[in-house]
Amino acid sequence: MQTSHYLFASILGFLAGSLMFSLWLPKLLRGVDVRADAPDENPGVYNVFAKCGRMLGIACLLCDLLKGFLPVYLAAQTLDVLDIRFALVLASPVLGHCYSPFLRFQGGKGICTSFGVLLGLLPALVTVALLVFWYLLFSLVVVIQPHSLRTIATFLLLAVSACFFAPKAVAWGCALFSAAVIHKNLRRPIPQEERMVSFLKWRAK
Repeated sequence: MQTSHYLFASILGFLAGSLMFSLWLPKLLRGVDVRADAPDENPGVYNVFAKCGRMLGIACLLCDLLKGFLPVYLAAQTLDVLDIRFALVLASPVLGHCYSPFLRFQGGKGICTSFGVLLGLLPALVTVALLVFWYLLFSLVVVIQPHSLRTIATFLLLAVSACFFAPKAVAWGCALFSAAVIHKNLRRPIPQEERMVSFLKWRAK
């Protein structure tokens, strides 16, 4: 395959990722700007759930997953996933979400879309399993607060662990979009008193 094919798939992925469903759907259906009065001002799924309820939150969650899943899954049907050029194809939907041209390259944090792009590698599920593992570890066992620090730790270790368990092209793709997600979560200063790491304590009944 020529480089132009990978570049074209990457551009399509970036444009798909830049569609801000979690901002547009609440505005269109409820007249609500999910960024308003939100501590992180993020146009993301969490704020949709908080401001618009479960049904619209689930709809936006599925949209953010699909805009990551479909470009990668479709590209993987014709392009070589093991080719190093596929790394940009894998990362492009997350980059589009994090730096959407529709929001003057501000965008969201890219968490849901990251899950979507890794699911797009079906039937290979190693990397999405790694993302789930680190996310659950820092949510349930070694609990890191606030959520932004948990996300930073999760994606940092995803990028590292992908180097050992995923093909080189996939590992580079994970590193690219993990850098974007970490950058977006570092932009909000976190007061020292909000930072916390705790361990799950099992209580016998």
